Amino acid sequence: MNRRAFLAKSSTAAVTAGFYAPFAALAEETQPGHPHSAKLGWKISVQQWTYRRVPLFDGLVMAAEVGLRCFEPRSILKLDAKRPGMNADENMPLDARKELKTRADDLGIAFPSVFADFNGKPDQAKRMLEFWKSLGATYVVSEPPNNSVDMLEPLFA
Repeated sequence: MNRRAFLAKSSTAAVTAGFYAPFAALAEETQPGHPHSAKLGWKISVQQWTYRRVPLFDGLVMAAEVGLRCFEPRSILKLDAKRPGMNADENMPLDARKELKTRADDLGIAFPSVFADFNGKPDQAKRMLEFWKSLGATYVVSEPPNNSVDMLEPLFA
């Protein structure tokens, strides 16, 4: 190889290395949990409906694997495969509630919101709100029946 060919190849390698170095540094800084969104004050969440083909416990694992730390459960979807008749809602027995809380905590996942199905009855609404509050939810998303919003107001007082 002559001197001219050597300089051409080595300068190309140097430019290429210099071009990719900043991108490599960015890749090293990126970590699970979407830190860039956190810097902007955002929390990235996913609704359980995204994982509706799998039970809640499996959906939590799948969300954690991609770095999500917030999850919105849907109360009409199944809790887990070993209890196919049980949904993630206010009717869950205490042991299942504790298991849900423990699994979410172990995965580093919070429930800032929930999509809760509301039947329009005050007693169900009260149990629903208390249940999700105990799991840390501060937002309840729902499709309340017509004329039931006024009935809910005293529950928030």
